[in-house]
Amino acid sequence: MSDFKPFRVQQVEFIYPRFDQLYRYDPTFKRDNGKRGKSVPANADEPNANWSVGLNLDEKRGKALYKKCEEHFKACQPDQKFGGVWGYKEVQTDDGLRLHFTIKRKAKNKRGEYVEAPAIQADAKGNSLENLSIRSGSKGDAYFGMHPAFNSRENDGKGAEGISLYFQRLVVWDPQYGSEDFEDLDGVASTLDVDLPFDDEVPF
Repeated sequence: MSDFKPFRVQQVEFIYPRFDQLYRYDPTFKRDNGKRGKSVPANADEPNANWSVGLNLDEKRGKALYKKCEEHFKACQPDQKFGGVWGYKEVQTDDGLRLHFTIKRKAKNKRGEYVEAPAIQADAKGNSLENLSIRSGSKGDAYFGMHPAFNSRENDGKGAEGISLYFQRLVVWDPQYGSEDFEDLDGVASTLDVDLPFDDEVPF
């Protein structure tokens, strides 16, 4: 089977959208609160420059997506231990457990070739969203590819094999605009550089 599984999640809330331009994670950036680390604007030639967005799912849908990722990993690499989904985070809120998944696309592929930005559409007809500076709380449908990837930062720096989620396109049918404070979900960006049809989705 192919290592790259196309996937779709419909009617999802987007969080920390960073696709109005390229960004990279700067671990040395000092914030006002004294903490370090922030996504900062980047150009395509800077290491790890990427476009990204988070998917905010309730516990039921999030666990279903996580299970799909694990099943795909085991189908591709049955002899390897599943290390997790890169860019995944669990957040406890007043409304219960929320599961966050970050989908990313690097500005360059493994061959050093420039990659086009993900398509951000305003509707199912393929019309482009004119203002890409949406904020968290916007809603729509996310299309991405899941594939096995090595994360050198996991397992106490020894690295681990897991699943990376490659940002293909969004349909943003409820864009929200305005200022917000950005949190950083720094995961491992995919280097997949092929376009895929989408044949699977979270089944509810």
